[in-house]
Amino acid sequence: MGTSSSSAAGGAVATTSGGPKATTQNAEELAYTGFDGGWLIALGAALVLGGAALVFVVRARRKA
Repeated sequence: MGTSSSSAAGGAVATTSGGPKATTQNAEELAYTGFDGGWLIALGAALVLGGAALVFVVRARRKA
């Protein structure tokens, strides 16, 4: 990676050729926190479906 800097209006600007690249090695170095949030998705879906059912029941009672 080569770096260069230039001065524009009194301020230094640094540019880098090539950026950080995601590799499997970087992914393997990530910390495992132990958080398992899959149950939150199921709970959220159940709450949304329950709310939709409640709205449906209330509207059906008003029409009857």
